[in-house]
Amino acid sequence: MKYLTIITARSGSKRLPDKNILKLADRPLIEWTYIVAKDLKIDHTVVVSTNCSTSRKLALEFGFICDELRPDNLSQDHTSSEEVINYEISKAIRNKVEFDSILLLQPTSPLRTSGHILQAIKIFESGNCDAVQSYTLCESPLEKIFQINQHQLVKNIYESIGNCFPKGTYHHTNGAIYLIKKDVFLQAQTFIPKKSKAYLMDRKDSIDIDEQLDFEIAEFLMRKNRLQVS
Repeated sequence: MKYLTIITARSGSKRLPDKNILKLADRPLIEWTYIVAKDLKIDHTVVVSTNCSTSRKLALEFGFICDELRPDNLSQDHTSSEEVINYEISKAIRNKVEFDSILLLQPTSPLRTSGHILQAIKIFESGNCDAVQSYTLCESPLEKIFQINQHQLVKNIYESIGNCFPKGTYHHTNGAIYLIKKDVFLQAQTFIPKKSKAYLMDRKDSIDIDEQLDFEIAEFLMRKNRLQVS
């Protein structure tokens, strides 16, 4: 398969400003994803979609395609990943880039490795699916999730929905890896179409940086990994 690997890196995070270029374990956060993409031994073209000049400069240093900054209308809080991917697919087609599948990598998953991606690709290329997403185990079962209103009154979500979900373990997407066939994405306009398979990742590798605490946990884990290797 030929892949269009898209790294999305919008600046403008409210909870952790400029998070994509904050130093994490001595490198800008986004650089960890650039390193992984550069390491991948697959047939792919890497493009970076960003409205940040620093992320673009680093992308060009890695030899990736980032011919222009993402336009403002696709860099808003409400802009969906699907809108951005459609934009990048259109540009790639205009530029005659050959690809039949898409690999989406978000810079907020710095503990995802090239090994993780290759394992997900193995599932994807084994057939019988149109897409693969990375998942990790939910920290709490549904029956332990509660809604608390402004008066501190508690409502059990599991009971309120009529126990329509079976008890057991549940998983959620961790944002680290999305793989999908190009034609399926263009038709379904989602990264999780009906014929999807899961690639499971450990919780420690599934940190998705959204706020300061996530950043500090990632910093701790990455430095711990370095010490173990050395």
